[in-house]
Amino acid sequence: MSVLKSFIDVKKHVKQPSKDGTNPQFKSGYVTLDGVIKSIDDAINESNEPFAWWQEVSDNVVYTAITDGEDTLKIQGFPLLAVQNNKAVNLDGATPQALGSGLTYAKRYSLAMAFGISSDVDDDGNGAQDQKYKPVNKSGQEKPKNPLHSEFGKLAKKIESKNNIDEKQVYSIISSQFGLQVNEFMDFVKLSDNQKQTIVTFMQNAAK
Repeated sequence: MSVLKSFIDVKKHVKQPSKDGTNPQFKSGYVTLDGVIKSIDDAINESNEPFAWWQEVSDNVVYTAITDGEDTLKIQGFPLLAVQNNKAVNLDGATPQALGSGLTYAKRYSLAMAFGISSDVDDDGNGAQDQKYKPVNKSGQEKPKNPLHSEFGKLAKKIESKNNIDEKQVYSIISSQFGLQVNEFMDFVKLSDNQKQTIVTFMQNAAK
């Protein structure tokens, strides 16, 4: 398909956008949907490829479609969720505002994944903490295992299988959603319990 050649060429010209949004929950920046779109459109202009893209929703999943005018390729993205107070909620009974926010989030994740754009963000110092995976208390005994850690791992696998994405893409989605640099499991472990619970709740809705 000639569209793949155009797609690859456009991706070579993609420049990572600046963090032009702010997540008040974690006091950190993230790349907005407008920022992702601008990065892609700039890459298309620089590549001079006969290339266009759009997004559509099918069965509550956002797809990114790309075309060179002859062939069209659709890339499966993230499921549509309703987002209320920075938390994912069920679609049933959600307010129009929550549905609109959820659509924006899903579009941003899906578009960033399709074009290889990193929407990972600064985590206000949380990711820079040099902590061990098995912290100990004052007596020198190992602290009890956090059940949120195992729940995170199980949910990540479910989301990967449900959406046909890999582990790296799951971490990218979480980073984009919450304004954190969660590039591996150890990054999740270093977060506060409140942050972990918020992320796990989001993933539980995404895995349904």
